[in-house]
Amino acid sequence: MPIPTAIEVLDGKGNTDPIRVDTPPGEARRYSGGGYTVAQQLMVDATGGKKSFAELMKETVLEPLAMNDSTYEQPLPDVLHSRAATGYRGDGRRSG
Repeated sequence: MPIPTAIEVLDGKGNTDPIRVDTPPGEARRYSGGGYTVAQQLMVDATGGKKSFAELMKETVLEPLAMNDSTYEQPLPDVLHSRAATGYRGDGRRSG
């Protein structure tokens, strides 16, 4: 199954409901994972679609901070799987 694009995620074609503004700005505060997806798409749109979010983050955040072992690529490239962080359960077993 292909990974949905950011636009598809915002339209509810991923694993979440569609992202819609349902409260006037400034009226309430709450976490919005979808808000981060909107920001991600805004960055891509600002380049005219010439750069992916992963490329933008590499150039503007990761490289300047010398975070050479970090990436925003999805899916994670095979070459990085052995070095990726993973979660663990309370009994010490890997969760992934």
